[in-house]
Amino acid sequence: FGSSVTRIPAYIFATGSSKSDDKYAHITSLVISDNVSEIGSDAFFNCYDLSTVSWGKGLKTIGASAFEGCTYLKTIVL
Repeated sequence: FGSSVTRIPAYIFATGSSKSDDKYAHITSLVISDNVSEIGSDAFFNCYDLSTVSWGKGLKTIGASAFEGCTYLKTIVL
C-alpha cells in the first residue's frame, strides 16, 4: 500500500469460503507502509494465498479477524 493510504478498510479483500468464489483475492504478500495506522476487521478474511505480511511503524490497530482464514500465512515482519 502506498504512502497516501492511512487505513485499510474492513472487508476490503475479504472473500468467501472457497478459492472458486467469483470474488476471490489472489494476494500472496503485503507490504504496508508506515502511514497505515489501522487494518479494519476482516480486511483479509479468507485470503488463502497470503503467505507474507510486512508493516511499518505506524500500525496501531488490527481489527478483529483481519487475517482469519489466511491458512498459508507463515511470515509477519514487524
